[in-house]
Amino acid sequence: PQGISSVVFTVIMRDAIPLQRMQPLLGRRSIAMNVSLMISALALGAWLEWAPFPLNYQLMYVVEFAFQLLSVRECMAVRVERPSVQEKPGGFAASLLLPWKSPSFRKVALVAALLHIALLAVNAIIPLHLVETLRASEGFVALYSIIELGAAALISVFAARIAARIGTRNMIALGVFLTAVAMFILAIAPNPAFALIGAALTGTGWTLAAMIGMFAYLLECVPSEKMSEYSPVYHQVIGLSMFAAPFIGSALAESDLSLASVLMFGALLRVVTAPIIAFGGRVQRMVMAPRPI
Repeated sequence: PQGISSVVFTVIMRDAIPLQRMQPLLGRRSIAMNVSLMISALALGAWLEWAPFPLNYQLMYVVEFAFQLLSVRECMAVRVERPSVQEKPGGFAASLLLPWKSPSFRKVALVAALLHIALLAVNAIIPLHLVETLRASEGFVALYSIIELGAAALISVFAARIAARIGTRNMIALGVFLTAVAMFILAIAPNPAFALIGAALTGTGWTLAAMIGMFAYLLECVPSEKMSEYSPVYHQVIGLSMFAAPFIGSALAESDLSLASVLMFGALLRVVTAPIIAFGGRVQRMVMAPRPI
């Protein structure tokens, strides 16, 4: 269900929102998401500590279900005026192969795969490094997450301006580079407090690259009438990348390398990925004005 909803939500976003208003809207959406995560993490964390088990978890799931129903209601309220989607010749298999015939979409898919592999390859090692190497407490790990979410919410205010100045694809590369710097800081951090700088840079870079930049890049390069065909394949690329990437960090963590060395490898991987995303072949937009004859 989550995969289906991701695909459909992408199509609705492209059909319901004018492209020129997409970047500011994605920034506001990111602010709302990160602030909501901060509030819910603090509130539910306190509730789970205060209320007796298992009542604390039971009521938490009931509240979550209620908010999911509110989300369904809001999504159903979106009205999009567009012709009904016709079944393409060749059926389902042909519709999955069609996007790969587009050079522009292949570039988008490459950027998406590189981005998620670079960000997620050793991301799961960070909490392990904080606890085992830096001897951070659970309270500090919570503080680390709050600072990360706060930085993400703050940079969302300026994301549209950054994209307008340097371009969406360059903003993705900038975000990846900032996460590389964050990973390097975590690897050399002498104490947990120093690692909080990495938390702020991680939230900033992750938001610019993945939460806003990649989504906006897809919407810029795929016209509205093609989104229902391209969105499933796009999410398949992301899903496969998210599945495969953590195996890299797991293999390194089980080797003789220290956790700091594994984080250094992650930083190097992101440093290499950033210029590839920025300069590895410019994508010609699929939405173009007709040339004069």
